[in-house]
Amino acid sequence: MQDTDFFSWRRTMLLRFQRMETAEEVYHEIELQAQQLEYDYYSLCVRHPVPFTRPKVAFYTNYPEAWVSYYQAKNFLAIDPVLNPENFSQGHLMWNDDLFNEAQPLWEAARAHGLRRGVTQYLMLPNRALGFLSFSRCSAREIPILSDELQLKMQLLVRESLMALMRLNDEIVMTPEMNFSKRGKRNSEVDGGREDISRDSDDFVNL
Repeated sequence: MQDTDFFSWRRTMLLRFQRMETAEEVYHEIELQAQQLEYDYYSLCVRHPVPFTRPKVAFYTNYPEAWVSYYQAKNFLAIDPVLNPENFSQGHLMWNDDLFNEAQPLWEAARAHGLRRGVTQYLMLPNRALGFLSFSRCSAREIPILSDELQLKMQLLVRESLMALMRLNDEIVMTPEMNFSKRGKRNSEVDGGREDISRDSDDFVNL
């Protein structure tokens, strides 16, 4: 991508997120941008700083229900390397064998569910919560987008989406409770390494 193209995209994204009036718009835009970057799925995660000894984690995703249910049933959140400070402090993480070296059951299960490639971008919010935006896809082929361009775009997307959700007082950033929606939106809470999942009749799950 030419520099002019990136800055044009950046201006468009900044204006779009600033004008959003609902959380639905935020999540829809994340999904759209993931697709334009040739990824099938996204997950937006927020790790809250309190309580200090048992931090809460909330997720919102469009992953297939089968994968989310399996991820939760196996309590993979406890070993997910994306949430390891030694890893996420790098800011931008490409999913590969090295990253999942100490979490092979998770990596093998993800691939068994069709997730071949992925990437995660980390951000610290003003309230000290930690935000993670992950994109993943089923295809194992390389995509033409440059790593630097992908990183810059994901930096903007995780920052602007979470800031917009804070402005809208969305529960994923304000409270670590779990809500699921039919449309693939999932929001989960983890307390002390265990996930407490509640579901409404018209709700769904998250990763």
